[in-house]
Amino acid sequence: MLLFLGSGVSFDSGMPGVEILTDLVIGSNTDLYRAAVAIDENSRANSDLSKVQDLFRLLRDLDEGYMEKIAPYKTKDGYDKTGSIARKRANYENIFYYVEQILACGQGLSDNASSASFIDTIVRQAGSWLKSEESRNAEPEDLDAALNVNLYRIARQAKGFIEWTVAEALGPTDPKKMDYIVDFAQAARIVFESRVRTAARQRATKRTGGGAATPVRYRGVPGNTRNAHHEIVPADPRRTIA
Repeated sequence: MLLFLGSGVSFDSGMPGVEILTDLVIGSNTDLYRAAVAIDENSRANSDLSKVQDLFRLLRDLDEGYMEKIAPYKTKDGYDKTGSIARKRANYENIFYYVEQILACGQGLSDNASSASFIDTIVRQAGSWLKSEESRNAEPEDLDAALNVNLYRIARQAKGFIEWTVAEALGPTDPKKMDYIVDFAQAARIVFESRVRTAARQRATKRTGGGAATPVRYRGVPGNTRNAHHEIVPADPRRTIA
């Protein structure tokens, strides 16, 4: 059995929703994550982790700015914009998607021009937080590459931070008011098992005329139930099917 449930089913469960999870991801300090994954305070990973919130804020601002500007239309006095119909605020799921796109480009796994253009926008709009000692000392023709390498490293820490933060928020939760799903699943299992048993009995016998059931066997090597032809023939009444 497979249940298709909308996200609204969890509203009364007591579990944190998308908005709460987004607030936990954007704006939280990274000290707990740093300790949880044992990042050394003097390491490059720690330096990159300190810039994760800068990346989150930039991605949020780019996302929400785009949502405000899309779907322009002409009015009698000029132009206006409809903006996003589906959502009005960035959330952690969108930010996680952007982070994954950054990593895919950094690993050569994306050949999408729009993703590359988006990364160029991030690099242009990022402040001093994207710079490192290596990028400051890079030759002018190598500066873009150096900044991109920095961005990929920061994105790697950002991905881990989102995954850890969401898992920590959802892990200890004991969902409330979800018993009806368990009850439904158990009832459906009983019905399903009953139907399986009925179908198995029907397949075990082959009805003829209006008379009694005629046992069947597969023609082939004795003891086998199938051969290459899968030919079903009436069983020898002198033999018993095991």
